[in-house]
Amino acid sequence: MISYLKGTIQSKDLKSLILNVSGVGYQVHTTPSFLEKSVQGQEIELYTHLHVREDCQELYGFQKKEELEFFTKLISVSGIGPKSALGVFALAKVAEIKQAIANGDIAFLTRLSGIGKKTAERVVVDLRGKIDLTDPAPGLTGSNSDAVEALTGLGYSHSQAIEALRQSTAETVEDRLKQALKILGKK
Repeated sequence: MISYLKGTIQSKDLKSLILNVSGVGYQVHTTPSFLEKSVQGQEIELYTHLHVREDCQELYGFQKKEELEFFTKLISVSGIGPKSALGVFALAKVAEIKQAIANGDIAFLTRLSGIGKKTAERVVVDLRGKIDLTDPAPGLTGSNSDAVEALTGLGYSHSQAIEALRQSTAETVEDRLKQALKILGKK
């Protein structure tokens, strides 16, 4: 099993990069956000998962161990393959995705191409008790989760709701919700 690589980015495309590790090139599929900010010639370290099928072996890499652990939990759900799981990382940050799963936010998960309502429900049911929410959404605790739920109920994404509430400076939940709606209305 290949679980960690350190090397130089030889080349990259839209879905993967070639990592030169002591003269050996490894094709590593990684998150869209990491691919976007990575540069050819840059030295990087990745925690990896080797996915073996009867017709191929693919390597998936992540900057943080937390991302790798969440990825392996996602692919343990029936109907979620490694490419779909990697696509989930394009939706939002890991903490926000975990919070959406904990809140049972099916609409958030179905925004991803390839994940339908039934698969999203399966993700929520299978992972709700298995994910660690030590930092679900910094600054948003207690009754603020009701405000997040209200905003997502109005059609805003979970990440949009969290970001708008973080920008709000009001004291009460009602006032924070009003300010968040104004912030979201400007976008």
